[in-house]
Amino acid sequence: MEIINGTAIAEALLDDVARAARALEKKMGRRPSLAVILVGNDPASHLYVKLKQKAAQSVGIDFHVYRFTHNETEDTVMHALSFLREDDDVDAILIQMPLPDRFDTDRLIETMGAQKDVDGFHPHSEERFLAGTYVCAPVFPRALLRVTREAMSDLAGKRATLVVNSERFGRVLAAACRKEGMITDIILAQKVPCLQAALLSADIIITACGIPGLITDVHIKNEAVVIDGGISKVNGKTVGDVDVESVQKSKKDITLSPVPGGVGPVTVACLMDNVIALARERTMSQKHN
Repeated sequence: MEIINGTAIAEALLDDVARAARALEKKMGRRPSLAVILVGNDPASHLYVKLKQKAAQSVGIDFHVYRFTHNETEDTVMHALSFLREDDDVDAILIQMPLPDRFDTDRLIETMGAQKDVDGFHPHSEERFLAGTYVCAPVFPRALLRVTREAMSDLAGKRATLVVNSERFGRVLAAACRKEGMITDIILAQKVPCLQAALLSADIIITACGIPGLITDVHIKNEAVVIDGGISKVNGKTVGDVDVESVQKSKKDITLSPVPGGVGPVTVACLMDNVIALARERTMSQKHN
């Protein structure tokens, strides 16, 4: 079994981002900036925000966190998003997910607007991506594909099976794969009985469900590439969707992205690169106005 080094992929991308950030700072007279909305006390969300802050600081992106307690009203958060949307010194906005259950996530994303949507969650961002007119690709699908390309440089004609727990996400991820020339099948994680037959024909498996042990060695053919984008906690340990122990025991020639250390750091690096893309677009737009 070969392990993909996601940390190394992320570091290479962040080097490019740092150079682009320095060039943009000269043009704009300020550093590119990212504003983050963080609601509640979810430990994982706070950890992810810290990791994003560390990456932003390392590449020269200004990072501002707007923290709200779990008891904060939705209208207060909406007001903050409206302010950030109109602030000329803010290039990109991220709403850290998940939000508390009582919040209307779609309403808040709509309030944020598409022009500063760095994650690619806004419906208009998704539409632009599917139409091929996007400024920056949705972060998570982009990271999954970046890791996939590291494992297999020529993706054209390869059969990729995507295991997801959301039809909407599956549609976006499939579009990203097709842009690389792949033939795609989408399997919802809930359809477990269908999983083995669908996966055994795949050259590439991309999974992003958050279901520990969902995929084992019996699902994976020899010489397949498996990109594990799932994240769960089991006995205090971070694990993915793939049962790594079973894959190791099978002694098949499989290339796997680990959890942690695989897709995660690449996702953060792609997020920083999207900040640069949005800042660059705003600079061009202001120049033409």
